[in-house]
Amino acid sequence: MQKVRSSSLLSLLLLFFTYMILGWVLYTNTLKWGLCNGELFGLTFSFKCKWWVLILTGALILLLAETLAAPLSNLRKILSLTFQSDTRAFIALITLAFLTSVLIIWINFVAYIVLLVASALRARLDMAMIGFRDWQAFFTLSAVSLSGFLLGWIAAKITLLS
Repeated sequence: MQKVRSSSLLSLLLLFFTYMILGWVLYTNTLKWGLCNGELFGLTFSFKCKWWVLILTGALILLLAETLAAPLSNLRKILSLTFQSDTRAFIALITLAFLTSVLIIWINFVAYIVLLVASALRARLDMAMIGFRDWQAFFTLSAVSLSGFLLGWIAAKITLLS
C-alpha cells in the first residue's frame, strides 16, 4: 500500500467536495427543469428522466476517471489519427470551432466542468507523485468522485423534500 501524504488527502477531499457540489446542483436543476415530472421543454416523457441524469452523470464521471488514469500514449494515438489527412483535420477544426462557441455561450455550465477536471487532475497528479498504478488511480478517482456525487444528490434530496 502506498504512503499517502497530507497534500494528496487534501486534493482527494477537494475532489470529493467538488463532486458533492455537482450532485447538489444537478439535483436542484433537475427540479427546475421539470425532469422530476417526466417532462422536458414542454414535451412529456413516459419515464422519469432523473434516473437518466444519474446514469449519464455516473458514466461521465467514470469516463473522466479513466481518461485521467490512462497513459497519454492513447491520447497521442487518437490525435495522430485525427490529423493524418486534410479532410479529417478540417472536420476536427470545424467541430472544435463549434464546441468553442457552445462553451462560450454556456460559460456558467462550463465553469463547473472546468472545476471538476481541475480538481481531478490535481488528485491524479498527487497520486502519480506517490506512485499509484493506473488501475489504483482509476479506482480511487472513481470511488471518491461517485461517492461525493451521490452524497450531494442525496443531501439535496433530503434537504429540499423536508
